[in-house]
Amino acid sequence: MTVHKPSIQTILERRDFHIQDNIWKQVVFNDFEKQTIENSKDEILQLIRNHLNNPTVQLHIEIDPSKAKEFMGNSKEYKIQNFLHNNLNLLKIFQEFDLNIIGFKEAKKENTE
Repeated sequence: MTVHKPSIQTILERRDFHIQDNIWKQVVFNDFEKQTIENSKDEILQLIRNHLNNPTVQLHIEIDPSKAKEFMGNSKEYKIQNFLHNNLNLLKIFQEFDLNIIGFKEAKKENTE
């Protein structure tokens, strides 16, 4: 079960990137984020090319899970999602009694799909 599903916009705005030798290197935290970017790669690449006014720029996606802890480790929402992810019985109790806490909405949606 994956609890946190960031949008393409969130990934692009909040993750590191750098440009070197006409290659936009986008850093992501996990395979899900990489797949999310790859699924929209053509559209993203067109936006990057237009923004940089450079039609030859290529997109390369790098997974760096160590960055996830740095970025999200102190977030209350992330800690709660991670706790619920690791304690599925507690998550079931929250669902059964329709309890709502920060970060629980995403976990609840995940388990009902």
